[in-house]
Amino acid sequence: SGQIDQDTINNFGSALGQKIVHPEIVDKYTESDIKVTPTDTAEKREQYYTTIQDLFGLYTEKGLGDEVDIVNDGLINYNNTGKVEIYNELVTIGQAYQDFASRAIRTPVPRSLMLYHLKMTNAANNTGISVANMKDVINDPVLGVSGISEYQKYSDELVNAVDELETAIVDTSEEE
Repeated sequence: SGQIDQDTINNFGSALGQKIVHPEIVDKYTESDIKVTPTDTAEKREQYYTTIQDLFGLYTEKGLGDEVDIVNDGLINYNNTGKVEIYNELVTIGQAYQDFASRAIRTPVPRSLMLYHLKMTNAANNTGISVANMKDVINDPVLGVSGISEYQKYSDELVNAVDELETAIVDTSEEE
């Protein structure tokens, strides 16, 4: 009838709130996906760490870490030109995070670092999903803002997971 009553407003508000606050992204990887090295020595932990550093370096070249600048540049560009093509790069970067996670999970890891490795890998994968969602910040602001919110959570988890991994490597090496 074109009339809006209080129930309609409440239902709309509830639906909007559910869309903005996405449920947790389900972790893709489990302990059973991890390839554990047959030995767990300081040398194996150092080899593992070097491999992961190299993998991060490879994917940094593919745009990991550029996503916030792209969102910012896209908003500025949209305000000046009305174009949002720059956001297509977020799909590529999101996929790069997920590809990093896929390659990382196949990297053999010493048993003492297994849980840190799993946390890092899932955080990277979930960051990739959230980066891809950020691309819609102009065309579907609710989904875009949700992606930004998810990104903040999962990128923080990724940073923390890497920090914990580095600390664990140092701590276990000092124990030997």
